[in-house]
Amino acid sequence: MSSSAKPQTPDRAIGICAPVFSIIGCVFVFLMSGLAASAEPDSLTMKTAMVFISLGIISLVIGIAIFIVVIKRTVRYNAAMRAWEASSKEEAARRAIEEKEEAERAKEEEQRVKVEEQRSKREREARQIERLRKIVRVAVELPVSRMAEALDISEKECWEKVWDWADHYGFQVKNDTLVFGTGRKDDFIAELDQEFAEWNSKSGKI
Repeated sequence: MSSSAKPQTPDRAIGICAPVFSIIGCVFVFLMSGLAASAEPDSLTMKTAMVFISLGIISLVIGIAIFIVVIKRTVRYNAAMRAWEASSKEEAARRAIEEKEEAERAKEEEQRVKVEEQRSKREREARQIERLRKIVRVAVELPVSRMAEALDISEKECWEKVWDWADHYGFQVKNDTLVFGTGRKDDFIAELDQEFAEWNSKSGKI
C-alpha cells in the first residue's frame, strides 16, 4: 500500500485579499466618517459619505470573512500535513521491514542452496566410493578411461586419483591401465569401506 499524496499548499493569493479588503474598508470608513461629520444632514455630501462608509464596512466584513476562511484552510492543511508525514513515516518503516525480510529470505535461500549443493556433492562422492568398491573387489585391472566413466568424473581427475592410489597402495599403471593385483588391494578396499561407513553415519543412514 503506497502512501497518500502530499497535501497541496493553500493558495496564498486568497490570504493576501484579507488584509487588502480590510485596509480598504478601514480607509473608507475613516475618511468618509470625517466627511460625514462635517456635511449637512440630507446633503449630497452626506449621502455620498454614507454610501462609501457602507462600502467600507462591507469591504471590512469581506476581509474578516476571508481571514477566517484562510485560518480554517491553514488549520486543515496543517492537520493534513501531520497526517501525511505520519503516513510517510509508516510507509518508510514498512518498506524497511519488507526489505529486511526480503534480505533474510534471500540469505535463507542462499544458505539452502549451499546446503543442497553440499548434500549433492556428498551423495555424488558416496556413489563414487560405492562404485569404486565394487570395481576393486571384482577387477584385477581396469583402464583409467573406463574407471573415469564408471565414477562419472573426468579422465583428468581420474588420473590424479590413480597416481595417488598407485603411490600410496603400491598399484601399477600399465598402458593406461591401473593394475590392482600388484599392491595392497585389501587395504584399499578397507579404506573405501571406512569412508562409505563414515558417509552413511553423517547422512543418518545407519
